[in-house]
Amino acid sequence: SAALRLPSLHFFITPDEQASQPQKMSAATASAASAAANTTPITERANTISSMLDVAAVQGIVRILRQVDAQIFSGYETFPGLGDVEVMQAMAAVVARCRLLLLECPPQDSLIVLSGCGTSGRLAFFAARAFNAALKAAG
Repeated sequence: SAALRLPSLHFFITPDEQASQPQKMSAATASAASAAANTTPITERANTISSMLDVAAVQGIVRILRQVDAQIFSGYETFPGLGDVEVMQAMAAVVARCRLLLLECPPQDSLIVLSGCGTSGRLAFFAARAFNAALKAAG
């Protein structure tokens, strides 16, 4: 879906709505929707799988969230997932660089900062806790 920002308006148009109602959308609006879809960060995009989350029964909510969570590993739309080679290679490169930085600096002078908002912040917090636990266990 694409977020459109017009003077004092903010609304979402799903790809299905856009395809089924082309007569209602001007060329300028369609162009703005396409541009917004290309520039909106993946973490800020509406997910069509969860578009009916607010009206689903409890078991349906669980299934929807399970499907959305699976996209982390399988990929979302054209974006790679954690299981894709390019992502694993990028993560391995970051790990290798962090390892070198930690080996090059005395422990009291070394620091790796993980930050983010929303999902990236929660993942950073999770990674930092796991890393700190591993360091404590290693002595």
